[in-house]
Amino acid sequence: VLISEMVGAKDLVAEGRTGWIVPVDDMSALADRMLWCAGHPEALRAMERECRQAAETATWPAYHRRLSDLLHSLLAIG
Repeated sequence: VLISEMVGAKDLVAEGRTGWIVPVDDMSALADRMLWCAGHPEALRAMERECRQAAETATWPAYHRRLSDLLHSLLAIG
């Protein structure tokens, strides 16, 4: 994935392993990364497994589990 630094989904990106975060308004950085990706399809295919695992953590059920776990841990402290 190529994603802007200005979106929340950037938390799912492990730089160079599941994608890249590019600076907002930096068309040169975006173009450079796109050109690299176009020239390295084998490297992109090698990222597939880790990308899929990262995406699976972004489902609504996964979010609900994390929220539930957080709330339970907060309530257990008090």
